[in-house]
Amino acid sequence: MPYEITWEPHGAYRKLSGFVSNDDVRKSFTELHEDDRYNTLLYILHNSSEVSGYEYAKTDVTLLFANHLGASIRNPDLHDLVVNTDEAHIEAIRSSMPIKLLPTPVEFFPTLADARARIAEIVAQSNHP
Repeated sequence: MPYEITWEPHGAYRKLSGFVSNDDVRKSFTELHEDDRYNTLLYILHNSSEVSGYEYAKTDVTLLFANHLGASIRNPDLHDLVVNTDEAHIEAIRSSMPIKLLPTPVEFFPTLADARARIAEIVAQSNHP
């Protein structure tokens, strides 16, 4: 399976690997958004550092993030952290119009350790049980 979701005490870890299709990304977001835990997450850590290739077009990315934007209404304090060094993919995400409307900015990190350090800050600054 090109994606795996692990629920953590304060968030979710979404790992993508291998060749990832639009359908894989859509299914993984749907799985996150439809779970009741989504409403109280502090973060989603999207790790795509092991992706070998993507099937996507700008319109697909825009639609996926439009759906994510709609879900963010339920949890406006959610932080999206992305581990990725593929500049083309990062630019595709950044140029997506809906992503600019998310309540909190999407943050990009070159390593999982860097993203985990940011998560520690987010958790420390929260009132999350």
